Amino acid sequence: MNFALSLQYVGAQFYSMAAGGRGLSAALLGGMGVQGGLKGGRQVSFTDPYLSRYASEFAADQVATITRMRTKLGAAAGAQPTIDLSPAAFGTIGRATVLGGSFDPFSSDTSFLIGGLILEHGVAGAYRTMLTGGTITDADDMLTGAMGDAVYRDGLIRAMLADKAQNDPSLAATVSSVFAELARLQANAVSQEPQTIDQPNSSVSDAEGYPIALTRSANEVFRLLYLNVTGTSGGLLPAGVNGVEMLPGLQ
Repeated sequence: MNFALSLQYVGAQFYSMAAGGRGLSAALLGGMGVQGGLKGGRQVSFTDPYLSRYASEFAADQVATITRMRTKLGAAAGAQPTIDLSPAAFGTIGRATVLGGSFDPFSSDTSFLIGGLILEHGVAGAYRTMLTGGTITDADDMLTGAMGDAVYRDGLIRAMLADKAQNDPSLAATVSSVFAELARLQANAVSQEPQTIDQPNSSVSDAEGYPIALTRSANEVFRLLYLNVTGTSGGLLPAGVNGVEMLPGLQ
């Protein structure tokens, strides 16, 4: 559950800062381990009012999920780790793509969507792993809800980027380069989905043509947040996470 909580902390801070320029309340930050602060992030000057409302909706959903998870965990809840949402942190992936080393996901509507894509990539798959692995059966309802929210966010972000890319071919190339780097960060992931923004049907199917529900291990997802393939910290989580013990189905 603290693994899931770690994912929620990062997403909630990202969307809360983008939507309103404020991070999480102090009441949601304490717990086991070393409590960290928040670096970077600011309110996005959205030009699309729908996207602005979506950002607020995403933030509220993730705050509500954090509240439920912390209640479930009680005294075992991990404190929020240090979270870095600055251009310096995102520049780690920017330098490996056409985004560039000074990429700021809070600088525009499109940049916000790309930042959200980086955060959401693989999160729903991580929840699928927990649910199908039978590791936290007493919290299945909570995790199912969190997985549904993650699928919704990821799908909406991809759809909005695809819509923008129709009028901007360079954006399609940018997103494809981001997907390529995210795939590299997952290194030895056992299930990789072919990803391009302009081919929405690029899904993995079984022998009978049914889509395969992709899964992601905890280590695979943390590589995405650490923005490196070997470390136990870095990127958006420069000091690692709190309260996480890798269970057999999550390694």
